[in-house]
Amino acid sequence: MSEYFRDSDTIFGAVPLGTGNQFAREVGLPEELRAYAATVAQGRLARLDLGLCNGQGFLTVATLGLTTEIARNLESKGVLGKASYVPALATALKKMKPFDVEIVGEGETIHGLMVQVVICNGRTHAGPFLASPDATITDGMFDVYALPPMGVGLLAGAAVLALGGEHTNTEEVDAMKASQLVVRTEPRLPVVIDGEENWFDEMHFEIAPAALRAIVGPGFRAPQDRLGSVEW
Repeated sequence: MSEYFRDSDTIFGAVPLGTGNQFAREVGLPEELRAYAATVAQGRLARLDLGLCNGQGFLTVATLGLTTEIARNLESKGVLGKASYVPALATALKKMKPFDVEIVGEGETIHGLMVQVVICNGRTHAGPFLASPDATITDGMFDVYALPPMGVGLLAGAAVLALGGEHTNTEEVDAMKASQLVVRTEPRLPVVIDGEENWFDEMHFEIAPAALRAIVGPGFRAPQDRLGSVEW
């Protein structure tokens, strides 16, 4: 749906009523509804980058591999909320099989057996984890990383490092920045785009810079030429 707002003067406003509220957190929108309403009333806007996968728009992140299995195991998500991610992750780790992936960026390629690929438009993904130390939703670049098969201990260590985005600086994790990507997998796998599962034979990613005019919170940082306001 977000692609319909591309390069439009229509204001995009996310209402934080989901389980994860990833985009709302990304742009500093509070989850408590009274505080949210007060934030919207302030009318602070920013021009944000929009990610596209085969023409389909996304706000924050597209993933392949482990995240798909986690999503499929969240049958109890509506009952347990965020707590359901722990058993879902445990089940996904048991089910997930490595897959061959080729990620072709601008002058750089990632290739090999992986269990997870993350293509992040914003600063964070999967809650508190940073895509990289300097990732933003206004830099015109995807932050991409791929996890090879690794033991639970190494995976836990990578997760701890990801709290500061430092996992991208380790030998175990392949990472790059790019504004355009082509992704191929063997076998063919679904890609989860902002939480929704999609199937493509080949995935073409591109950034549409400053394409989304959106409501943001008072603490959201962006270049001055990306910021604006509206009087309701």
